[in-house]
Amino acid sequence: MLHVGGAKVAAGRGVESIMRKCVFVLLLVPLATACTPSAPPVASANEPPIEPLVIGKSPPAPIATSDEPPTPPIDDVPVAAGTSSALLVPARDPRIAHTSPRPRRLLVTELQGLESLFTATATASPDRPALMRRLAEDYVELSRGADARLALNAHRSALKYYELLAAEYPKYPQIDEVWYYDGLENELAGNASQARRAYYQLIKTSPQSKLIPLAYFAFGEMFNAEAVNDPSKDDLALQAYAEVLKYPPSGNPVYTDAQGRINAVRMRKLAGSAVGGGAVTRP
Repeated sequence: MLHVGGAKVAAGRGVESIMRKCVFVLLLVPLATACTPSAPPVASANEPPIEPLVIGKSPPAPIATSDEPPTPPIDDVPVAAGTSSALLVPARDPRIAHTSPRPRRLLVTELQGLESLFTATATASPDRPALMRRLAEDYVELSRGADARLALNAHRSALKYYELLAAEYPKYPQIDEVWYYDGLENELAGNASQARRAYYQLIKTSPQSKLIPLAYFAFGEMFNAEAVNDPSKDDLALQAYAEVLKYPPSGNPVYTDAQGRINAVRMRKLAGSAVGGGAVTRP
């Protein structure tokens, strides 16, 4: 959860006018194109609890070894371009190719302003959905190139706004993108069941979306990972990857990846059969 202090805003036409102008200016910056908040994973007994993300407050730097330089504070570390935590296939996130790196200090400052503005924005305001989307996208950007703890908290903050947007505005024009990126953030945060729910909502509610092959590929990736310990999931992975190939390569950024995954799963199944059907370590 994000903790940002904010002053109460008095009601009145003058204040409302000022707030609407602020919203308009902030939303001039284009969004990257491409429910209730999920319950955070429970920490294990051997793992320290994850602290909530506090914008503007740097986490303590890890102790550096003699061969390792100290990690700079969060505000001074530039957000990496073209990276996304735990994504083996970067094409799964269409926003990456259109994202230019921004200094983390600038990104954190923007998030502080957007959070305060969102708190002061009336529930009935037409600007509210765009603010939710902008906050979610900024938290996604913050997660890229971050250490595991910061990335997880940023994923959770992004999920808060994606899921709030989907719940309050089911007719949002880009609801397919909201469901897809909600699924992707859940997947990156380790919430497989919630990720599947979001991808299923995308397929069910927006069957003509350009993101459908990416959603099927996501199902394939999750089943493929689970098949390491449960070989019965191989067939489910193959079915999901086969759905990806039903969409032509021209508008399907993971077409070639799906072909490669199908070949790899089939080879693993053959190898498993050769040793009596036991689980085979993934190459």
